[in-house]
Amino acid sequence: MRSWADIKETHASVIFLGDHVFKLRKPVKLGSLDYTTREARQAVCRDEVGLNRRLAPDVYQGVADVLGPDGQPCEHRLAGLQIAADDRVPAYHPEAVQRITAV
Repeated sequence: MRSWADIKETHASVIFLGDHVFKLRKPVKLGSLDYTTREARQAVCRDEVGLNRRLAPDVYQGVADVLGPDGQPCEHRLAGLQIAADDRVPAYHPEAVQRITAV
């Protein structure tokens, strides 16, 4: 049985990769990153969507609430579509990075 998503983990996030992408921020404090409150995690999700929608408006769908058993928001997640491998910017490719930063 195939899982509905691959799960990737970074120092500050958990990312669920399927047809859609969902990114949850971890409640951590790492140097200048302080995601210890739900409000801070919501703000950083909104900032990421706002910044990245300039370059990929069809990919970044927005920030959504994660609801707890009581139906109330208990967390926030970034929601988007997964980019096909052929459409991704190659990591550390100087020409691609130069084109992006010129936007």
